[in-house]
Amino acid sequence: MGIGVGDGTWWIEGNRWCHSSKVIQYGAKDCYDMTREGDIVRLYYAPCTFRSSQLCRTGHIAGEGRIQ
Repeated sequence: MGIGVGDGTWWIEGNRWCHSSKVIQYGAKDCYDMTREGDIVRLYYAPCTFRSSQLCRTGHIAGEGRIQ
């Protein structure tokens, strides 16, 4: 199984996109605030909690992508 592959769940919590997967630190929950500039979408870590992955860094960019 490669990075980013596996079963998990995602949901909207308030205005945040959240996800959890057993392949990411045994089901840690991370949520993100999103911004959009034209066709670029950026995900920023929402405030980290005790359930967040060790990757969580409140306010730091977590990912970026282009809408096609």
